[in-house]
Amino acid sequence: MKIKKTLFLTLIIIAFFTLNAITIKAGFFEISHECQEENCISGQNINWNIKFENRGQKEIKVIGVELIESINQSEIASLIFEYDPSKSDKLECLRVFPGKKETIYIKSKIPLPNLKNQLIYMPCITTAIPTTAAQYIDSYTDRVCYPNESITVFECLTDNHCKINELCQNKKCKQIICGDCQYILNKKCINYQCCSSDACNLDESCINHKCTALNCSPGERILNHSCAKLECNYDEHIVNHICVKLECKDHEGYANHSCVNLECNYDEHIINHSCAKLECGFFEKIDINKCIIDRQFTAKVVIELIITISIIYLLVLDIKKRKSRYKKYFS
Repeated sequence: MKIKKTLFLTLIIIAFFTLNAITIKAGFFEISHECQEENCISGQNINWNIKFENRGQKEIKVIGVELIESINQSEIASLIFEYDPSKSDKLECLRVFPGKKETIYIKSKIPLPNLKNQLIYMPCITTAIPTTAAQYIDSYTDRVCYPNESITVFECLTDNHCKINELCQNKKCKQIICGDCQYILNKKCINYQCCSSDACNLDESCINHKCTALNCSPGERILNHSCAKLECNYDEHIVNHICVKLECKDHEGYANHSCVNLECNYDEHIINHSCAKLECGFFEKIDINKCIIDRQFTAKVVIELIITISIIYLLVLDIKKRKSRYKKYFS
């Protein structure tokens, strides 16, 4: 009994692979493509057309199509249907009836060529396995990869096919190498307006490679392309970011870098825009911020001087008289 069951199972499996081989042989497909330009350029869009023709006697159910890059086995393009005969809502597939043709369209990006200017790829087709055979191998699908195919792909033919910072050289995109103070514009190296403030005017600084006018506050001055706090003298004020000498009137002084009216003490006067002690003469007295002649004191001194001179004069006359008398007495 066991031998009969094993033999029956073997016959079923042989029948499945025979059917599968017939299906593959009978199910012919060809791949064509349409590129965005006349030549296929990596990075651009490509439309793949996979045309199936059923030359056999059985229906072919295409479950998936994959185009695999042959070198690193990465996926170039694919279309996979949801197919599970055990679930009524997952029966999507491309049905190709005997004697009929059907086409699958796949859109993808063109990768870089993997062998000179050729893109070598491997087409893999997944088809549905008949239910009678599927139950014995525990799978409803069969994936077969076919021999490599290729298309001609160029990395670039013109500079426009490359990135903004690349040029097309020998059909390869090469990065543009600019100087330290340059940037790329229209595939060319252009000098920045500045890379340091030394390249700008004195009243400018280099910000984001552009000479930008300084916006100093009124109390600042421009120093080495930057704003620095002004330290003006007491008799100066700020005009256009520089210290300028104050032009105060004679009766004005300096305070907080401006002209103010001076209010000196009664015994002071204004000299060089500041209050100074009065230094009056012997015959002068202080009279509200100035020296005046002290007439009363002067008159008193004059009178006293006249009296003193008169006394001296009388004394001299008296002495002369005494000398004259003395001489007469002894003569």
